[in-house]
Amino acid sequence: MQAFENTGDGPVTYYVLMFRSRQRMDMERSGKAGGELLLNYDSLGYKETNNKGTRKFFDRPTAMCENYEMHITYLKAKGPSHAPHQHVDTEIILMIDGETEMTIDGKTYRAGPGDLYIAESGKLHGISNATDKPCSYFAFKWR
Repeated sequence: MQAFENTGDGPVTYYVLMFRSRQRMDMERSGKAGGELLLNYDSLGYKETNNKGTRKFFDRPTAMCENYEMHITYLKAKGPSHAPHQHVDTEIILMIDGETEMTIDGKTYRAGPGDLYIAESGKLHGISNATDKPCSYFAFKWR
């Protein structure tokens, strides 16, 4: 159960991502990884290299996933975040600001704030800032 209240004067957008695991829930795995987690954005570290930055929320096992990672990537200039790659994790990219292009399995898509990409497990994919203006996006990866 969730409850949210907008304490500001402007509009608020929030997303709820719900997962259904193919395997049974493993609360012991979750407990060993630290259990429940509440993070404040302002308390997270920020690492920047070559006009690209990352703010990591977590990268650990959960009750539902062998591993679950969430971070924000910031790209300050036009160009790729990194070389195209593939991995066993499924990945969702949720756009925060700016415009990106993402190639997934040979097809290129363009997205802006509020749009998302889904790269299934094993699919070759890569994301780039599509303009000279900064962009940012959430990355969620799980297996």
